[in-house]
Amino acid sequence: MLKVKGFTLVELLITLAIISIIISIATPRLANIVADNKLVTQYNGLVAAISLTRSEAIKPGQRVTICQSD
Repeated sequence: MLKVKGFTLVELLITLAIISIIISIATPRLANIVADNKLVTQYNGLVAAISLTRSEAIKPGQRVTICQSD
């Protein structure tokens, strides 16, 4: 008899079901990681702006303010 190597349809469906379950579990965690990274990035930008403002105020010895810009 000729023996063909491969996967059956049932094996492929079970594999796809397991992969979809793993992806559905991992997706919300990934979204939380992305949101946390955005928050850290914004915090680091604010700290950098404050540091730059402080150093610019020290140079001439004058008062300097931070304003929001796009």
